[in-house]
Amino acid sequence: MSNFLDKARRLLFSGAVQGRGGDFAKVFEAIGKLQAVHSKAQDLDITNVESVFAAIEMAKLLGRMPGYDVGDIDAVMAALKTVIAYTLESTLNFNEGQPGGLPVAPDPYPKFVDLVRTSLQALPPYRHAILTFNYDLALDYALHRGGIPVRYFLDDSDPHAGIPLLKLHGSLNWVADQAGQIGPWRMDRLLAEPTGGVFRREPGSPPRLCTTSRILDRPSGGHPVIVPPTWNKYGYQSQFTRVWAQAAKELSDAQHIFVIGYSLPESDLFFRYLYALGSVGDHPLETFRVYDPDERVGPRFQSMLGPGARIRFRHVPTTFDRAIDLVEAILKKRQKWPERGPR
Repeated sequence: MSNFLDKARRLLFSGAVQGRGGDFAKVFEAIGKLQAVHSKAQDLDITNVESVFAAIEMAKLLGRMPGYDVGDIDAVMAALKTVIAYTLESTLNFNEGQPGGLPVAPDPYPKFVDLVRTSLQALPPYRHAILTFNYDLALDYALHRGGIPVRYFLDDSDPHAGIPLLKLHGSLNWVADQAGQIGPWRMDRLLAEPTGGVFRREPGSPPRLCTTSRILDRPSGGHPVIVPPTWNKYGYQSQFTRVWAQAAKELSDAQHIFVIGYSLPESDLFFRYLYALGSVGDHPLETFRVYDPDERVGPRFQSMLGPGARIRFRHVPTTFDRAIDLVEAILKKRQKWPERGPR
């Protein structure tokens, strides 16, 4: 997140923003005006996109932002969501698949999906659920390619069987209609889009999954439904209640919790309360692992846990790729897994 805005700025200057230069310019103009806040409030980090997102959300709530009328703040927020979407899509590189076939999700997502598929087969009656704060579609796509249907718990369009994929901060393929109802553009629908589907291939560059233009550039299009990583999510309650309630249920039922790459930022009190209230259940917690290279992450989680969870807790400073192997080793102890070929 610390260099996200730098990447967005480079995209603007290179002209690679697909006609959305006005949105990018609007966001950087707003960041410039937030300098006045930064000079008096050191905690506002205007170089961090999550901090900027939270500041504009708070400005919207208060109806107050330096250099803007109340009615202009909504336009800044809409522009910021577009910038986040285009920057994610323009910098997330997929891998080429078989000639003439669909690309492969970025590493190590295929490996992660392989772990999910094998553990689903080897560990009945265990259920699985994935909670994520990522807006992008790398995991959604990898699960789709792996033949694993997902349930977003947004509306009644979920398949009858599928793994819960609970995107607690929203997703690039979630769009609200004029009545405010959120619906997902599922991967099968996106991949069936005309004019070459949703992958963009430029000479000398890897394929990139670009869904936002397909959604935004329609007469009935809307901005991706994404929310900032802050405590204040009350304004999104009616839209996200089902997702958050299911996440609380999954935490309550969980016997093994594996956290990969989530640093538990101080600003996200939402997850702390979600865990505190959602983790109360009848099932004993056997494992709580956090995998993140940052040594500071472990104490953050430990301070959130009660005595029963703390004795099951361990922080392992490592990468996403290595974490998959470590999770697999833990799950293998529960039941003999089938032999697997090279991955």
